[in-house]
Amino acid sequence: LSPGGNHIVRKSKESSVTVPDVPSFQSLIDAADKAVSDGSTFEMHDFERACGIPERMFLPKGQKNGMEFALILAITDGSIDFVHSDPDSEHGGTHSHCGAHGETYPDKRPMGFPLDRSIPDRRVLDETTNIKLTHVRVFHDEHEHDGSHDH
Repeated sequence: LSPGGNHIVRKSKESSVTVPDVPSFQSLIDAADKAVSDGSTFEMHDFERACGIPERMFLPKGQKNGMEFALILAITDGSIDFVHSDPDSEHGGTHSHCGAHGETYPDKRPMGFPLDRSIPDRRVLDETTNIKLTHVRVFHDEHEHDGSHDH
């Protein structure tokens, strides 16, 4: 990040803590039938991870008129917290949300940091220079989407 304003756009599926929705039984049957009929491969690699937040649930749905949420952002030095270089390893990929071997996370911080501890007073958030608390409104778009755009 650079000093001042930073505009960050990231898709839910790019997060190390999300997983795709489990495919429906019918979609599995259709994919298997297609593989048999045309000799293609039946791949399930996207669904190998056992833990994570479903991509569609990474952000709250909100309401048509907007729903207020507290958004807390903490900035830490990634070079100090860095643990694993391979994002596709069992530590940084498939187990980054639930930890690996009961102790390893994608960085040296405990899961949920800095909200893993008691915050006795709002001033802790207001006076800590690398933490920002703000309130945001999330709006639910009632329109049907064809899936070609990220929302």
